Amino acid sequence: MKLSAIATFLFFYIGLCFNSISQVKKYDTSRLFSIDELKSDFKYLRQKLEKRHPNLYLYTPKEEMNAFFDSIENSIQNPHTEREFYHLLSLMNSRIKDGHTMILPSQKATDYYNSNCNFLPFYFYITSGKIQVLMNCSSNNLIKEGNEILSINGIPTNKLLDELTSRSVRDGENKTYPQWILTNYFKEYYSFSYGHPKTYSILFKNNEGIEIPVSLNALSKDSIRYYKSLKYPSSSTTSETGKGIYLTINETNSTAILTIKSFDRQLLRNKYNQNFSNEIKDAFTKIKDLKTEHLVVDIRNNQGGDFEPGRELLSYLIIEPVVYLKGSAQERTIKPTTDAFKNKLYVLINGGSFSNSGIVSSYLAMNKRGVFYGEETAGNSTILSGEPIDIVLPNTGLNCQVSTQSFEITKENRSKHGVQPDVYIQPKIESLIAGKDEIMETVLAKINLEKRN
Repeated sequence: MKLSAIATFLFFYIGLCFNSISQVKKYDTSRLFSIDELKSDFKYLRQKLEKRHPNLYLYTPKEEMNAFFDSIENSIQNPHTEREFYHLLSLMNSRIKDGHTMILPSQKATDYYNSNCNFLPFYFYITSGKIQVLMNCSSNNLIKEGNEILSINGIPTNKLLDELTSRSVRDGENKTYPQWILTNYFKEYYSFSYGHPKTYSILFKNNEGIEIPVSLNALSKDSIRYYKSLKYPSSSTTSETGKGIYLTINETNSTAILTIKSFDRQLLRNKYNQNFSNEIKDAFTKIKDLKTEHLVVDIRNNQGGDFEPGRELLSYLIIEPVVYLKGSAQERTIKPTTDAFKNKLYVLINGGSFSNSGIVSSYLAMNKRGVFYGEETAGNSTILSGEPIDIVLPNTGLNCQVSTQSFEITKENRSKHGVQPDVYIQPKIESLIAGKDEIMETVLAKINLEKRN
């Protein structure tokens, strides 16, 4: 069984189209759907949500949610294009507040836009209400890495972020997941709401604090990838790129670093040619054989996946047995393995630590196992929804996922947030540009200090 995550669902939007060009060109971006078609699609989705979603009213009371649903239906007074309808329905995300329930454009729209339309040629870093340039993937070199974007096509940054964040999924009142989503998929989410303009008028502030307007052309995704590889070759090439799970050990300071990019067994097998159980068993055998004193487990940007790998990892990290997701079909009693690590544990988390990564983090935190560094995890630390079903709206074709099961981590100290780090570190744009890992460096410095003392 699997907890799906937005990174998996968005793959079909950000990846290459799979239909032939002749099929893609049949999509009509200006097609208007009738009021009856739109209301029928909305009622279909609402019915699925009310019938299948186990925590529909967890964060928004039923009476308030019903009034919100009614207001959406009543607002459908004119025919809309698919994008306009998406713009309306995606407001649900900020009311349902479930990271596994989401709305995205239709497959036809996805394929058409990827093959025929251009995008904003930047990668951004979104933090604290700011949009900063991480990579400029265009031929215009006036805008530099680290520059702050003040407006795009006349829309101020604060309004842009409010607009896009309100349509991003999240668990409860979590803020780090929407920021992570926009950091990684800004050009896609911008296009969801604002379409695909051929040119962009951007007002930015350079590193000397001077505001400068610039105009540049939108680019195809192939061109963006070309400029990225040309201008930032190190962004996609590291010594461990070919691995989804990898272990490094520094015997001098008796420290191991275990990085786990995903708990999705199929992804690990197909993309990295790795078997989760084998990799984890081998890693902890080495850790035990070398009598490692410090272990850093890095699950930043790990969007989750299958339940079993998360349970396996916990069995190598816990000291005492843990009852896992009590009351659900996934309930298990997890016991420490014979090779379980019992020394000092450090866990690296951020806004991309979602779904099963959040569950693993929650059980470690509840059992006071490890010190957490980084930012709040994306998934709720006490209760979450999952096991989503895929839904295609009959008329517009919008792609939706609706959670069907509730998973309770604990009944105590019910939270609306993810696991909070013991040591909060929000990476600075300067460090990201320089290729430095502030969070990892902080942990290793802490370990080295302890060793010297």
